[in-house]
Formats: sequence, structure tokens, C-alpha cells
Amino acid sequence: MNNESTLQQVHLHIEGMTCAACSARIEKAVGKMDGVRQISVNLTMGRAALLIHPGDTTSEHIVQRIEQLGYTAKPLDQGEKKQSGITALGVKLALSALLTVPLLWAMVRHYEFTSGIWIPELFCSRGFSGYWRRRYSLSSALPSIFRPIKR
Repeated sequence: MNNESTLQQVHLHIEGMTCAACSARIEKAVGKMDGVRQISVNLTMGRAALLIHPGDTTSEHIVQRIEQLGYTAKPLDQGEKKQSGITALGVKLALSALLTVPLLWAMVRHYEFTSGIWIPELFCSRGFSGYWRRRYSLSSALPSIFRPIKR
């Protein structure tokens, strides 16, 4: 039996999973491999965390097994693991904030507390706020409802 101190932690990025059955299939198939002590697949993040015995298996063997199942996998290094999630969230946050401003302004511009805020005349016109209210409210809801789940 291998010593617990010889366990190696491996993180993989997995693409192609669409449901919980996909992640369960990967966990079951890879969990049966020699040298894999523990596996945890996160469907929403598209990641897998494994504890392996380096003498019994390698991350390349695990990647090959996942690819045999019909998914794509690649090892993550420590910096890439942290940075990819932060970058994607930051871009989504900035884009969401930018697209929310016209809709928010259309809703609150008539309140008294907004009278002291300088806003360019273009944004104050009825045509502008009506345009954004009609276009933006429907167009912002549809992608979130009908977009394919791919992360």
C-alpha cells in the first residue's frame, strides 16, 4: 500500500460535459483507474480535482481516459487555475454593469434624488430611454434564458 504522503494533487480542465450524468460518468470511470485515490468533478466550473499515486498513474493517463469517454481534458497549473475564473468573472461583471446603466437610468431618471446628477442630454431624451427600454429589456432576457450551458 502506498504511503499517504506520496499522493499528488492534480487539477484538470474538462470540456464537453453538459449534465450531471456526464460528470458522474467521468468520476466513475476515472475513479476505477489504478492509482486514483479520490476524484471530484465540478460540472459548472468544468474542472476535476484528483488525488493520485504518482507511481501507479500519471495525469497524462487520466487525460487519455477522459478523452476516451468523449470529453476533452487538459491539466491546469496553479496560476491558470486561479486566473481563469477571476478573469471570466471580471469581464462578465463589467459587461453586466455597462449594459445595466441605460436600463437603470430609464427607471430612475424621473425621481427627485437624481436631479443633481449631471447626465448628457442624449441620455435624458424620451427617445433614448424608450429605445433602450424596448430593446434592452427583451434582448437582455433572451440570451440568459436560451443560451446553451457551456463554461
